[in-house]
Amino acid sequence: CLCALSILSSAALADQPSYRLRVGQMGTSIKASMVVLAHQLGYYKDEGLDVSLEQIANLNDGISAITMGKLDILPMGVIPTCSFVSQGAKLTVIGGTIAEGSACVALPARAEEFSTLEGFRGKTIACVRPETGHMMMKAAIRKAGIPLAEVRFVELPNFQAVVEAVRKKTADVGFVNSGFELNAQIQGLAVPFPVAKYAPDAPCCRQTASRAAVERDREPYVRFQVANLRAMKTMLEDPSLTVETLAAYSGQNPNY
Repeated sequence: CLCALSILSSAALADQPSYRLRVGQMGTSIKASMVVLAHQLGYYKDEGLDVSLEQIANLNDGISAITMGKLDILPMGVIPTCSFVSQGAKLTVIGGTIAEGSACVALPARAEEFSTLEGFRGKTIACVRPETGHMMMKAAIRKAGIPLAEVRFVELPNFQAVVEAVRKKTADVGFVNSGFELNAQIQGLAVPFPVAKYAPDAPCCRQTASRAAVERDREPYVRFQVANLRAMKTMLEDPSLTVETLAAYSGQNPNY
C-alpha cells in the first residue's frame, strides 16, 4: 500500500484541480510530525494541495476555528473534538496522528513504586485535562480493582506544571505527553512506564475536520492523507532525512 504511493506524482495530478487546506499548528511543534514532514518536503504540493500551517493558541481554539470555517484540519488532540461533538458541533475525524502518546513521570527514587498499578493507590496524580494518557490510566486503575475514590487526579494547565508538581512533591506522580517525556527526563525525572504498557495502540491525537466540508468535497482530504503516508514512508526508509528536516523546522537538537 505504501509502495504504491510512490507512483502518485505531481505529473499524475497535473490536470487536476488544486486545493487549499489550512492546517492548525502550534509554534514550531513537531507533535504532528508527519504533517510537518509532508509540508517541508513538498509532498502536499506534489498531491495538488496548497497547505498552510496556521498558528493556533490551543486545541480548543483550533476546533472553534474549524466550526467557524477559519481552519480546515486540526491534526492534534482528540478530547476537544469529542467535547465539541458532544455539544452538537458537526465535526468528523478523518485520520490519526499519534498513538500511545503518553508517559508516566516520577522522581527517580520512586520509579519502582509505580511499576505496578497497586502503587497508585492513595496517590496524588498530576495531569493535563486535554491529554489522553491519564484517562487511559483511570480505566486501567479501575480495572485493577482500585476505586478511583482512593486516587486523586489533579488537573494542571500544562506539562511543565506537571513536571514541577512531581519535582516539588506536591504530586506523587504525573502523566505527560510523549513529546514532553524527554524534557521531563532532562529536568531530572524518571519514566516508570509508557501508558502503552497498559493501553497498547491507544489512540490519542486525531485529525479533525468539518463534517460538512468533507462531505462536500472529500478529494483534498484524501490527498492530504496520501501526502502524510508518503511522509511516513520517508520516516521508515530515510530516518536521517526525517531527523534533519524535523530538527531544522523545530530548532531542536537532532538528538531530541
